[in-house]
Amino acid sequence: MNRKKVTKIAAMIISFTLMLAMFPAVISEAKTYKQPEEVYYLTRKPGASGSTQYSPISLYSDSGYTKIKSVKSSKKNIAKVSGYSAGTTDNWNYDDNGKLIKSKYSSVHASFEAVAPGTTTLSFLASKGSSKYDTYTKKLTVKAYENPIKSLRITNTKTRGQKPISELKGGFSETNYENFNITKGGTIRLSATAAKGWKIKEIQFDNYEGSYDSDNSRRSVDRESGTGVAKMEVVLRDYNVNGNGNFTITMVNTKTKGELKINGHIGKKSAY
Repeated sequence: MNRKKVTKIAAMIISFTLMLAMFPAVISEAKTYKQPEEVYYLTRKPGASGSTQYSPISLYSDSGYTKIKSVKSSKKNIAKVSGYSAGTTDNWNYDDNGKLIKSKYSSVHASFEAVAPGTTTLSFLASKGSSKYDTYTKKLTVKAYENPIKSLRITNTKTRGQKPISELKGGFSETNYENFNITKGGTIRLSATAAKGWKIKEIQFDNYEGSYDSDNSRRSVDRESGTGVAKMEVVLRDYNVNGNGNFTITMVNTKTKGELKINGHIGKKSAY
């Protein structure tokens, strides 16, 4: 092989190498995305009777994914799969010129239910339509239920089956849910004090005249504190005793940073 041919072949190899460097590979490797660890508190003590309300534990993908498979909890005795979905929705937004623009948003989601205290890893595989599946994972620590409320005061109410009270202590000792009766409407004050090791992040208080899902019939007050406070009070005016009421107090543990929601139902006066 003469010198000119060698030089020409070398030039072709260099050119081809530069082209590969300029353009990314068409086939990319699957990736693993680790989401922040979550601490979750159970909503009842073992063997406790009565109702509870809990929020499902969720694991979401980023936008663009349309398929989901292999939804798992590494320890089913700590948390179990309760459902999963994949979907695409239409989003409408105005651009800088005031024109309404339609866009597509797709993602996949899995939900889990806590079973017992312990630590497990939640995961699923997600795809954007190709044969490549990325992994989404999150470490979950489940904690036993504990009463985060030191005391709760709600004007003009009584607990079901008890005499009228001005202050409830230990009412959430077994579960995170309590029923109340209303004796008189008007201005209702709800004030809560956190137990040791807990803070109050938010209180939402609602009163419905009609169905629960009708915003037109709802009176509502919502108060938040970013990092949490020891005491919090909300005031709901013109409370209608002929409608149901609900409140949710979001608590955060000062050590684990895990959240626990305390829920109460206030029945209609006509129901008792």
